[in-house]
Amino acid sequence: MTIKFIETWDEMLARHHQEKINSLVILSQNGYTQTEAAHILGMTKTHLNIFVKRNKIVWKVKRQGHRDGQRNFKRRTESNKAFFVVGSRSHRTTAAL
Repeated sequence: MTIKFIETWDEMLARHHQEKINSLVILSQNGYTQTEAAHILGMTKTHLNIFVKRNKIVWKVKRQGHRDGQRNFKRRTESNKAFFVVGSRSHRTTAAL
C-alpha cells in the first residue's frame, strides 16, 4: 500500500495559516466586528487584532457611540480654569476662557 499524497510539515502549516486568514476575511466581509469575530472564534480581541494587523487583513471599522462625528465633549469653567469633560474623564488646562 502506497500513499499517493502527503503534505510536508511546512505545506501543512502554510495551508493552516491561509485557512485562518480566509476565515477572518469572510467574517470581516460579512460585517462582523473584530469583537464579534473574536467571540465566535473563542479568542481574545487583542489576539485577533494582532493577527489581523500582522497579516494585513482589511477590516472595516464600525464607529460605535458617535453620531455625525460629534464627540461627547462638554466644557465648563471653574475659577478661571477650563475643564474639558470627555466621556467620564476630566482634563484641566491652564488656559483662561
